[in-house]
Amino acid sequence: MKNILIFITLLSSCIFISSASAEGSKELVANGGYRPYIQFANMTKIGLKLQAIIKVYVNAGEQINLGSSVPFSANGDADIVYRSPLGGQDGSCNVLETGFGLIDTLAKEQSGPLPNTDGYTPCTLTATETGVYEIEFRAPKFTTKFVKLAGSLATKQFPIDDSQGHGIAAWDVTVFKTPNDSTTEQQGRVYANYLPLTVGNFDRSINLITYFLTNDGYLYRSNLNGMEPYEFMFFANDVGIKDNNNESINRSIGKALIESGTYNIHNPNQPDTATDITHKLFLNSPNLDLPLDQLVDTPNGKTWLRSIPKDLPVIDDFKFTGDEGSDGYAGTIPLEGSFSFSIDRELKYFLTIDINNNGIFGDDIDVMLPGKTVVGMNTMDWDGRDGDGNPAPPKEANYNAKFNFMLGNIHFPFWDVENDPNGFILERMDCTKSCDVIYYNHSDIANSNSPELISALGGVSSNSGKHAFDNKFGDNNILDIWTFPNATQQIEIETSFKLKQAEISVSKTHTTDVKPLKGGPVTYIITVKNNGPSDITGIGVKDNLPATVTDPLPLWVCEVSNSVKPAPTIQNSCSVKNGEGVIDITVDLQNGATATFEIVGTISAE
Repeated sequence: MKNILIFITLLSSCIFISSASAEGSKELVANGGYRPYIQFANMTKIGLKLQAIIKVYVNAGEQINLGSSVPFSANGDADIVYRSPLGGQDGSCNVLETGFGLIDTLAKEQSGPLPNTDGYTPCTLTATETGVYEIEFRAPKFTTKFVKLAGSLATKQFPIDDSQGHGIAAWDVTVFKTPNDSTTEQQGRVYANYLPLTVGNFDRSINLITYFLTNDGYLYRSNLNGMEPYEFMFFANDVGIKDNNNESINRSIGKALIESGTYNIHNPNQPDTATDITHKLFLNSPNLDLPLDQLVDTPNGKTWLRSIPKDLPVIDDFKFTGDEGSDGYAGTIPLEGSFSFSIDRELKYFLTIDINNNGIFGDDIDVMLPGKTVVGMNTMDWDGRDGDGNPAPPKEANYNAKFNFMLGNIHFPFWDVENDPNGFILERMDCTKSCDVIYYNHSDIANSNSPELISALGGVSSNSGKHAFDNKFGDNNILDIWTFPNATQQIEIETSFKLKQAEISVSKTHTTDVKPLKGGPVTYIITVKNNGPSDITGIGVKDNLPATVTDPLPLWVCEVSNSVKPAPTIQNSCSVKNGEGVIDITVDLQNGATATFEIVGTISAE
């Protein structure tokens, strides 16, 4: 017999109330389907260890109750390993087949630790430190390759022997505020950065519902809704898949691109950085007693828990300007343009241009440009090409563009999820409108078994099922699905502009065949013609005077040909009709129209 070693403001309206019981695998099976095992194996996938680390926030003096379905792990007597925030209370539990620390029935899994009725006998420790404790549940086998497990429906008895393979069928981490008093259970304390899960084989659905808390204080409820993943990583971050410039690509990628090393995902087991945040996966809605807007100790340094969302930033002067300085339009390639705006905060954003002008931002050949703001004026350059890299065509109708400034944004990079027959559901809590909208772009994945809607850069209801797929569309791919708060919390502003194509010709002559004499008059004629095909506003005309024609300053007049098209089409005009000295004005010309400048001056006598 083995020896015994004893040694979770903004969210207030979102709290999930349930009877005191357990917090662990009970939540993973609460909605039916097949039982998802957490994994602890000697393997990595997409750079992530298949080793679940469960985290729990505890105050000094509170009691942690631990249980597992594995009495004989590959880790010897240390079937459950725990680490304290400051390292002064690290230890392990030896789960015994005779009952200590063992969860061997559905009733015990649901009831939680004694003294709950029908509870299991927990391995307990009373916290001597305040902060996040880390728990590892060790599996019967520390394997180096995937093995098929004895999977079971959530409502059926689970195994407790080595048929669990590199998985753990049942586990529990329950906190009592007062030791040995189950009426003081604290739900909403248990979370993970990521969960490596398996259902043991193909074509087994899971209905796991969990909660994701973002670093800026937003809470989301996720529902796998019958997803069929076999083995997969479950986590969320703020950027999704990144390129080698550390920028989010906002699209899904296939196996070949995964193996190429061109793209990467921030390791959720590594600390957050200034540009990469892993959101926290809670089994229940986070407890309101979690520290607010302060960092807490963990075995790997400090981390955040609850936060109060900041006020919305102030944005001004959003407009489009062509490279030639024209407000509201640009010439076609090789001419380009840029969007500009002023903001009082650093934020991530993306700009979407509705190239096909169908009112849906982000579909087909539309352009999406990601960026990050600085405090003050910002510009986003656009090369004049559509989403396929082809020159955007000129037209008289407006192109529309939308900026989305992202607060509380969250990405789910689903790796190797074979089938999703009903569609993943994601809903933001504390929300009253468009709470279930998700975004994605799977168009780079070559597979005929794609969802009904292959791309949803303009957003789609996650309850609609339009992003569902089967026939192993997700096999060996990373499918990135993301969202951010709706318009009541998210900033979304629009502008419109035009692309015009016109060949402008300019000629300048003087009106006499006689050589001008010193002290004599001279007349110049400048002709500006729009050779089309677009009508153009704001054509800049600038003419500097020769050094010999400056005293007195010459006089000039501007005249335009008659307008052919009636209003509201732009009418031929000069911004200034006459003046003296240097010419520096703009003209508006319809296709085929001309502007003529007559300049009369005197040649210097010296």
